[in-house]
Amino acid sequence: MKVRLAPPRDLLVQDDAALLLYPSELIRLSGLGTAIVELTENPISIADLATALQIQFGNPEDLSIREATKAAVSTLVERGVLDVVEA
Repeated sequence: MKVRLAPPRDLLVQDDAALLLYPSELIRLSGLGTAIVELTENPISIADLATALQIQFGNPEDLSIREATKAAVSTLVERGVLDVVEA
C-alpha cells in the first residue's frame, strides 16, 4: 500500500507542528503527524515510511515500527489527511 498527502488548501509547518486547512476542517498535527505529512508529499509505501520514521524517532516501545506506522496512517486516512494511492 502506498499513501500520499491529500493536498490541503493551505499548510503551515513550524518546528514540529503542522496546521492543514481543508474545505471543512482545520487539522493540527504534532511531531509524528507532521513528519508523516512531510514524508508523504509523493506516494510512499508503508515500509519506506516506517523506515524513515524509525530513523527520525527510533522504535516505539509497545509496537513494531510497522504496526505503529500502520496505525498512524490509518488515523490520518480517516481524517482525510492522507490518500491511499495503491493497494
